Amino acid sequence: MGGGRAFLDILCSGSGSKTGVSGNLTNSFNQFPLYSWSTMVITHETGHNLGSSHTQNCGWPGGAIDNCYPTEGGCAQGPAPVGGGTMMSYCHLTGYGINFAKGFGPLPGYLIRSRVRNSTCINPVVNFETTLQTVMEENATVENGCFDYALVTAKIKINYTPSQPATVTLLPTIPDGLEIGPDKDIEISPVNFIIDSTNLSQTISFKVYNDALTEGTESLLINFNLDANGGNAVKRNTNNSHTINITETDHGPYETPGQPLFQESFDSISNGLGNWEQTVVYGTTSPNRWIVGYSADPFFAGKSAYISNDGGTYAYAGYTASDSSIVRLVSPVINASGFTSLHLSYLYKCVGEYTFVQGGGTGQGENIVGKDYGKLLYSIDNGSNWILLKDNISGRYSSQLEDIALPAAANNSSSLRIAFEWRNNDSVVNNPPY
Repeated sequence: MGGGRAFLDILCSGSGSKTGVSGNLTNSFNQFPLYSWSTMVITHETGHNLGSSHTQNCGWPGGAIDNCYPTEGGCAQGPAPVGGGTMMSYCHLTGYGINFAKGFGPLPGYLIRSRVRNSTCINPVVNFETTLQTVMEENATVENGCFDYALVTAKIKINYTPSQPATVTLLPTIPDGLEIGPDKDIEISPVNFIIDSTNLSQTISFKVYNDALTEGTESLLINFNLDANGGNAVKRNTNNSHTINITETDHGPYETPGQPLFQESFDSISNGLGNWEQTVVYGTTSPNRWIVGYSADPFFAGKSAYISNDGGTYAYAGYTASDSSIVRLVSPVINASGFTSLHLSYLYKCVGEYTFVQGGGTGQGENIVGKDYGKLLYSIDNGSNWILLKDNISGRYSSQLEDIALPAAANNSSSLRIAFEWRNNDSVVNNPPY
């Protein structure tokens, strides 16, 4: 077959007619907008499937669109195309050629977009552009009398124009202690809005007020309700909620000895690592990475942070060279200004390969050959430099609560961070890891 064949206007028809055939295809094509036969013929036949006739068809408003081929319907030919023909033409058979930059052209393009927008089997979807962000109360950037606030935004969008304007209503899930409204913990605007042809996205503003109260991390989950108003817009089944983690470093250094400066149970983390970060020191191809979730370990009933080689299982890979890894789980910044005599308490379990065999290296100035184990580190300059707190963490078959006194260098640090580091080689695997 020298060209192509396709059923016309079958977007929502049965599966047997959703067909287009293109011939003489090659496995190479020019960069858009340069002409290529394969690109043109596939796009042309798809245009038929989506409802468009040829440009030489007499059924267009005003008759045939161009004069590149005898008309279909017996009407007079259209005008000569200026600057090349469009995708549904036969102008590639003439000296005019087809100009990819002109796309389908005004009439066929409008018809195709109308078919898609008004179809009963394809729907424009509404979703959040992002799903998670963290804001610190003390980073208030807008002065507002006694109620300074940090301004953060999120966006809800639709991928193309719905057949009818759709109404979006935000549905916040409010945790205990968090108040929503002007001059409270957080203010949201707008809460209701319309998505239509003139407004394909809506930016939502969140004013996070610095109330100078010691509250810990508060997580606000924002969902939304979509009223299509008889149109075809639907709520996407992914990216349909947005979480804002509100952190703060307020504390009372002279109030109670032993007061917690930072706490993390991991139970409140619903996305990724939450406020924690992962640093891959070595092993970009290794599957071993820190995750937060339910490890199925009987010693940890709730969520925990642990090493996994598949994004879920509490186990590590360590039989090939590409399995070797050094990965750190790094805490958020902890403001210890005004605090001294700091202690770190943590519950952990780590088996690993605790018979150390000296030798080898990673090329990163680190030695992990013959040993799979954990380390504990801290930094007083926001992670630029790390100092070892505990080495060779391994051989622990049950959970253990450990308390470590931080060196005096950590006193009064406004940029304190803690890191749990896992490292393994490719010799022996003794699960579970850190």
